[in-house]
Parts: sequence; C-alpha cells; structure tokens
Amino acid sequence: MPPIIISHRGNLSGKGSAENSPQTILRARREGYHVEIDVRKGSDGKLWLGHDSWDYMFDTSLLKWQGSYVWVHCKDVEAVEILLSKRFNGSTPHMFAHSTDRFVLTSDGYIWVFPGQSLGTGVRSIAVLPENVRYSLYDLSTCYGICTDYPAKMAQFMKDYDESSSDTGRALADVQADYQEFLDVIQSVQRS
Repeated sequence: MPPIIISHRGNLSGKGSAENSPQTILRARREGYHVEIDVRKGSDGKLWLGHDSWDYMFDTSLLKWQGSYVWVHCKDVEAVEILLSKRFNGSTPHMFAHSTDRFVLTSDGYIWVFPGQSLGTGVRSIAVLPENVRYSLYDLSTCYGICTDYPAKMAQFMKDYDESSSDTGRALADVQADYQEFLDVIQSVQRS
C-alpha cells in the first residue's frame, strides 16, 4: 500500500503565497490529501494559522470534520494545551511540535522525520519534504506517509513505483529516472 500523502501547509505544486490559509487547506483536502498546518496561540488568546506569524485565524471546527486528515504542527506549547483541552468528535487531531529535532513523535505515535534524517524502518515514519533531499523511492515506499509541497507529483511517483513490479506498470528504471529529474529541477530552483 502506498504511503499517505500530506500536503505541506496546503501547498499543491510548490510553496505558495497562501500557505496555511483556510482556503488552501480546504483545497488540498478536496484534492484528497491529508494536510499539515502550523498553529500558534496569539496574544489575543486565540489560535492562529501561520508558519512564522499570525496569518489567519484558526477555526478549530475544521478539526471536527477533517481532524484525522490534519496534522497540526504546534508552534508553541500554548497551542498544544488548547488543542488537548478540546474534543473533536471524541478524539484529538494528529499533533506534534519541533524546531531542529531530527524527528519527533506525533500525538498518535507516528514519527515525524526532519528532511534528510534516517526514516528507520519507515512503518510509522512520515518523510518530510523529500523533494529537498535524496530519499530513494524504495525508502519512501516503506513510510507511513510523505509530507510534501508537491502532493500530486509525489502521489504519482509512489503509484508508479508501486505498480512498476506489475506487467502493466512502467519500468522501475523509468520511474526512478523521472523522480531523479524531478528532484534535480526542484533543487536547482531552490538554489537560484
């Protein structure tokens, strides 16, 4: 079974200007992806979406009907406390917090792995931003999930890789070559 695909901050085809916006999050969900979001407590006592700032007010009702598909990166301990105190249809959302750790455990026992770090056996690992490093398709295929700014591309690579062993699938060498070309393009754009 291919790994689940998690849209990083709601991005669908690279970093966007509306990362973490409610519209971006909902669009990624409509496309069928899980979504990683950044949440913090503002000085007004409310929760806000945003990686480095308070960009959008966070309506926690999103977690009542989409909670199992949302991975909340809590940017401060207060956000963790607020979310743990709420009930979302009898459960809490996937949550984690980190800054420079190589990996952290999520509230559900998944291993959120910082880019470029060992994925371990992968069974409960989430590979974060694999487009920024050189994980093999095999390593990614063993993961529980992949968090990426390019969910459609990554989903297609994982599907092609999974099917490459069948008679109807593309040749494994072709899938790997396309994946390496994709990584080369992304990384050259990031360097410029």
